[in-house]
Amino acid sequence: LGELAPDDLEQFAEAAWWTGKTDQCCHLLERAYAGHLRRGQPRRAALVSVKLAELFHHKAARSVSRGWLKRAERLLENAEDVVEYGYLLRSNTLLSFEVEGDPEAALQLAKQCFEIASRAGDENLLTLSIQDQGRILVAQGHLAEGMALLDEAMVTALSGELDPFTVGRTYCNMISTCEKTADYRRAAEWSEEARHWCEPYASSPFPGLCAVHRAEFMRLRGTLKEAEHEVLQVCGDSRGYVDIAAAAFYEMGEIRLRMGNYEGAEEAFHEAHERGRNPVPGLPLLLLTHGKV
Repeated sequence: LGELAPDDLEQFAEAAWWTGKTDQCCHLLERAYAGHLRRGQPRRAALVSVKLAELFHHKAARSVSRGWLKRAERLLENAEDVVEYGYLLRSNTLLSFEVEGDPEAALQLAKQCFEIASRAGDENLLTLSIQDQGRILVAQGHLAEGMALLDEAMVTALSGELDPFTVGRTYCNMISTCEKTADYRRAAEWSEEARHWCEPYASSPFPGLCAVHRAEFMRLRGTLKEAEHEVLQVCGDSRGYVDIAAAAFYEMGEIRLRMGNYEGAEEAFHEAHERGRNPVPGLPLLLLTHGKV
């Protein structure tokens, strides 16, 4: 391994990620980061920093994640027009939207990201910025405009022009948005496409999240035993992604609540809460069934 160049280490890290070895992936990217710096390639090092920030964010190591983002910011000072800065903006977009709850700031960042991606001709970043704008607009109540952007991003994802990471993110975000808006017709169409896409990547973290979404659709259709079986597999193997495990345990709670397994539901909701998932509305509904108004 000592002979590998930074580019090779990045490819090795990608292989580790797709086979579910997230800790090894992080270690390899850290080595790639150091290698790029030694070679005088600060922009490449910054891009690796952004990747590491995202990985640690999903592992619920938020302070470590922010540390890597700060490294990227320092390396990209006075380089606001390069595509690497666009990927940094994309990470800040997610923080503003998903963590800080500031959709206005997130939308402005997503638009800046779109402009950089357009100038650079980076189709992956362009698609991510389009679907980010769509998700944010939906959250702001602009449903038709937002879903149109998400559909546009999905069409691009299906075209074969994008790398697998971008395709997976776009699928997951589309299905998640459909869930939040109760657009089950659209969700069913795209979830079927997501299932076909996930099949070659069975060892990666993406299918875990897609399986949680599928379990929710099964629950909504009333096939509770099948839904429980689907989500149990994710609870047992979330590939080190704490947020995926949290989503799986929450969905398990929702399923067991409807099966009348109140003790199992409460246990699942608490497991989700311990991993950072707000157990609402599931846990309050469970309390109501016990008369604890």
